[in-house]
Amino acid sequence: SVDYYGAFPPAVADSNESWINGWTALSESMQVADVTTSNVELEAQGFKFLAPRPNPAANLTTISFELPRALDVNITIMDISGRPIAGRTRRFSAGANQEALNTSHLANSAYFVALTFEGGRMVQRLIVQR
Repeated sequence: SVDYYGAFPPAVADSNESWINGWTALSESMQVADVTTSNVELEAQGFKFLAPRPNPAANLTTISFELPRALDVNITIMDISGRPIAGRTRRFSAGANQEALNTSHLANSAYFVALTFEGGRMVQRLIVQR
């Protein structure tokens, strides 16, 4: 007889390892982030992240987001497996912000755009199609 464990083997009692650790690069923060698969906005605790426009994008897309206060924000484009492709961090002011993202170097595919900031992370889906 073979024991069936489902997708993941049972945890070792003395281990601090989480089942999600190593599953994708999205899990590096050990948090399951909010992800949307449609062109809607995400909102939590005064943070708002609108879907990229246009989406699908050919060579350029713009992300729009709102912050409750000035913060350092890391913007990361990840492939479908969660592997970071490109990223940058800079300080954004409180209120509405926009950032243009060059997608001309990306192959036609689905990607994730993640905003990581003090205390949180929000993720939106981006399609590149030429």
